[in-house]
Amino acid sequence: RHSALALTRLGPSFATAKEAVSAEVRTLLRRLPALLDCRFSDGTPFAAPDTRSWIEREVSLSGDGSAPPASAAKESDRLAEVREKADLLLRERKAKEAIALYHGKIAEAPASRDRFVLRLELARLSLQSGFPRLAFSQLDALDREMDRYALEEWDPPLALEVLRVFWSVLKRLREDVQDGGGEWDHRAEMVRVRICRLDPIMALELGGK
Repeated sequence: RHSALALTRLGPSFATAKEAVSAEVRTLLRRLPALLDCRFSDGTPFAAPDTRSWIEREVSLSGDGSAPPASAAKESDRLAEVREKADLLLRERKAKEAIALYHGKIAEAPASRDRFVLRLELARLSLQSGFPRLAFSQLDALDREMDRYALEEWDPPLALEVLRVFWSVLKRLREDVQDGGGEWDHRAEMVRVRICRLDPIMALELGGK
């Protein structure tokens, strides 16, 4: 959003560059329609309200004038609905029920990608609920699937979010161990190195050289 706004302020001669930015965002959201509803490990949404408004105004209807596919919108709506129900259960101190909700939705999901995203959301919720080992079991399995299907190559944003949450879980597990946490440190550093390949700035923010 900030790049597109900056290009707009530079004037008409930069209109082509601005449209290219919008087109890339549009392509990304068609590949990952649930991305708008994803959150960072601390619960902060990927897209702030201003960014969502910009996407609705400038991205979804720019270029060829078409909105995102209906199937993509439905996928995003389904994920948002599940997350809303799970968040409500957490506020009612019903973490186990929230976890069970995700398990049920994973079993019902018709596509492997839907199941993958729901499992990532389950891992995130497990970490937020104070169950880092449950989150670890989910992410360890997702990590193996990422390697098997080369997710870092064909879907870097989704792979990056898995690795980011995985790193947070590993750091939490390390903090919970009084001594002998070298295994968690080693695993976390391996994950951070992979994050560095996809997003060096994020890796620097996580720490390490």
